Amino acid sequence: MKSDDTLLLIAPQGRSKARELDTALVGAYDEGVIVTIANIVSDQLKAVTDLFCFVPHVSEYLVPLVYCIPVHLFAYYIAIAKKERCVGYPTAKG
Repeated sequence: MKSDDTLLLIAPQGRSKARELDTALVGAYDEGVIVTIANIVSDQLKAVTDLFCFVPHVSEYLVPLVYCIPVHLFAYYIAIAKKERCVGYPTAKG
């Protein structure tokens, strides 16, 4: 991770809580921008996060629907916008 990279951290309440905090701390150490999507407000996680998005609690079995599918769609539309602006694509030299 470089200092100008963005880390999107999906942090639902569950078994992976320690791993989420560890990942956020590594992102903070590398001075990247950390965006966290979580269903519980953790003071430790919020302290190292630049943007914290709260979502309501859902069953752990529904987490992929509530978290991952919207993030996947967001990434898809970002990729479309980047392609339209030719960001990261070689340009034709006439």
